[in-house]
Amino acid sequence: MSKFHKKKEEHVANLLQIDVGKFGHYQQIPPAIIKKAPGLKNINYNQDQVELDSERYAWLKSVYRGANFDAIEIGANLGYFSLSLAAELGASVEVYEPISVYMEVCKILSRLSGIECLIHIQNNSLEAKDLKFLRNVDLIINLNVLHHAGCTFDIDMVQTRSEWEVYAKRYLTLLSHKTRYLFFQTGNTWKGQSLFSGENSIHFLFELLNDGNWEVLSIGVIDDPNNLVYSTYSASEIDRVPRIYCRRNRMTDLVDYFLDGTVIASLKTGLAQRPLWFCRSNGF
Repeated sequence: MSKFHKKKEEHVANLLQIDVGKFGHYQQIPPAIIKKAPGLKNINYNQDQVELDSERYAWLKSVYRGANFDAIEIGANLGYFSLSLAAELGASVEVYEPISVYMEVCKILSRLSGIECLIHIQNNSLEAKDLKFLRNVDLIINLNVLHHAGCTFDIDMVQTRSEWEVYAKRYLTLLSHKTRYLFFQTGNTWKGQSLFSGENSIHFLFELLNDGNWEVLSIGVIDDPNNLVYSTYSASEIDRVPRIYCRRNRMTDLVDYFLDGTVIASLKTGLAQRPLWFCRSNGF
């Protein structure tokens, strides 16, 4: 191992020990980066989220088979998706991450893997007013960002659940003018309330995306939360998707997953219930 690699890996290890609040320990370090810098395997870092980064990334590659394309990732965290797409598919990615610690980690990981020329990192979030200034790209990645509108960004624009829905449609429409394809995921918890029914999330989000100027091409769903693998459904198969919903169990502090009123799994977070969406713009 070179002195450069060792020094940078130690710096990553130190950065990952910093408490950044509720968005901390959300992602894994991408395997494509560890392959380039094996010392990262020894970092004392444990992911707090359900470990679905590799499965979500595999699903994206199964529905979008581009190479050497341009992409934007909004809310990248450690940069798992941006770094993986750049390292494996030669994608040029503009990365937006408001947490400065994770922006720095992403930057170092891109250097360790020799892809810094493909990763362009901005240390800020994007509000609705900023979206029209984005450059046009082939793909936008927007994972678990939108349900934070009114909480961590655009606070003055979203003060009620009904305002969130209006805002979400406008936000998605603005994105539709900037990219051909969208890889999307969102939660439904907002200020301790549910934005929409978890049991009805598939149909609610399908209509939300349609109203936001998107054609849904593929839906990724974990049919069995005990086996964390995504199944793929087309828009015409939406009624076949299992209506799994979840809620926090106050006794166990785990999230119980329900199907037809029966608990079928208990996991540490509700991420496995959130569907993935791959969409084509109707306005690009």
